[in-house]
Amino acid sequence: MQLGSTPRISPDAVFSHAERIEIGDRVRIGSRCHLWAGPGSGRIIIGNDVLFGPEVMLTAATYNYNDGAPITDQPMTEGDVIIGNDVWLATRAVVLPGTRIGDGAIIAAGAVVKGDIPPMAIVAGSPGRIVSQRQLAQPE
Repeated sequence: MQLGSTPRISPDAVFSHAERIEIGDRVRIGSRCHLWAGPGSGRIIIGNDVLFGPEVMLTAATYNYNDGAPITDQPMTEGDVIIGNDVWLATRAVVLPGTRIGDGAIIAAGAVVKGDIPPMAIVAGSPGRIVSQRQLAQPE
C-alpha cells in the first residue's frame, strides 16, 4: 500500500490486495472501514484530506452472477475506484467498482454509489443520487 503523509487509520480498518491501494496525504480512515482492491487489476486511489466515517466500504471488484454456479466460482468484474481531494464518505457509505468521486464531494451515511460523482456534489440514498451541492464559504 502507498501511504501519503500523516494518515490517521483506525486499527480495525481492513485492506484487501493492498498493493493496489494508494492513499493521499492527511487521510482519516474510521473504525471498521473496508478497502478492497480487486484481486487482479482493480485499484483504489484516494486523494488528499479525505475523511472516512465508520464502516465505509470501497470495493474495486464484484462477482458476476449469470455465468453458472456457485457464485464464488464466477469471474469478477473489476473497476478502479478513484476518490478526489477533500471528500467526506459518511458512516456506512458503499462505493462500488468503477466509481470516480470528484473533489469536495460528500457521500451521505448509508449511500451506495457507482459511476461518476461530480466535484462538490452531495450524494445520498441507494442508489445514490445528487441531492445538493456543497457551497464553500468565501473568506471576507
